[in-house]
Amino acid sequence: MKEWIASHKKLCIGIFAGIVVLVGGIFLGVNAYSAHQEKLALEAAYEENQQAAKEVDVLISAIDDLDPEAEDYLDQLLLAVEAAEEAYDALSDEAKEMVTSYDKLTEARSTYETLLEEKESEEQVQKLTDAITAILDLDPESETYMEDLKSAIESARGIYDSLSDEQKEQVANLADLESAEEAYALLEASLESLEESGDSDDDSGNSSGSSDSGSSSGSSSSGSSSSGSSNSGSSSSDSSSSSSSSGSSDSGSSSGSSSSGSSSASAGSSSLSPSEVVSLVNVQRAAAGLSPVTEDATLDALATTRAQECMTSFSHTRPNGSSCFTILSENGVSYTACGENIAAGQQSAAAVMDAWMNSAGHKANILSSSFGKIGVGVVTGGSYGTYWVQLFTN
Repeated sequence: MKEWIASHKKLCIGIFAGIVVLVGGIFLGVNAYSAHQEKLALEAAYEENQQAAKEVDVLISAIDDLDPEAEDYLDQLLLAVEAAEEAYDALSDEAKEMVTSYDKLTEARSTYETLLEEKESEEQVQKLTDAITAILDLDPESETYMEDLKSAIESARGIYDSLSDEQKEQVANLADLESAEEAYALLEASLESLEESGDSDDDSGNSSGSSDSGSSSGSSSSGSSSSGSSNSGSSSSDSSSSSSSSGSSDSGSSSGSSSSGSSSASAGSSSLSPSEVVSLVNVQRAAAGLSPVTEDATLDALATTRAQECMTSFSHTRPNGSSCFTILSENGVSYTACGENIAAGQQSAAAVMDAWMNSAGHKANILSSSFGKIGVGVVTGGSYGTYWVQLFTN
């Protein structure tokens, strides 16, 4: 055997070399096949990721096709955004990098959050607007009117306190809430005054003995008044002159006899005289060391118009939604300071003056040194029976 190998040495070397080459070829072939298969797998994965990314781009693109004017746009937007977000989250990291419109998706989510916030804000503003409207819709003749009024005011005030300053500015009928609060405070003070004085209603529903605040217990109307609140009860022009002070917005002080010495009427008296109101105003001003105000015929006419408007909307906001003081500018009245007092239900000049003088806001207008002219209007009818208005200018 050794001799054979020795004699065939070259042949053996050739056979061995062939075997080595064969094994090497097989090895290289296997490697090449594996690499090819891996390449195919990568290409398939890439195409799969690319396709998935395109599907997400299509979902994002569909968001742009929504109609912003549609009533259910916000709901549609949320569904579209959530569908696109869910599809995006399911992608692999490689596929996510292939999504070309992801910025639009984040923008759409931001748009939805903004619109939702605006909608919720508008709903809160509308909720307060409706709550204030409900106050005005209460029936003054109802036996539970006072309880209903208090509950409605507390509900509206609770909503108001939860609003932002920006939302509060959007409430168109906010002055009506302030007027209702002032009216309730005066009515409550009137009832307390009557209880303290021992007066009681008779069976016929006539007004009780005290008419200082104009409340009409047991009858179809209850006296109430509202001063110029800091929002709308006083005004000044752009000049440097000071505006009239409207006092604090809490004007529902006790309606007993005024410490300033205002006249009070007996239960049986009834004088709906604007001129008498002017006289009583000047009595109060004289007692405070102030110069008298002069009754102005134009202001009398405008105050009468405002009294008629108060039958429709007992507020410093006119029925058309504008400030009470627009009646001055609309009729050519020039001023740098002005004020308004309103009241309802009082059956005499003395009674309405008592109500006003026992309310800080009204009293501040009556005793303001900024005013030199006055107009008084009184009309009968409506829920309260009588409506009074004082207009002051400098």
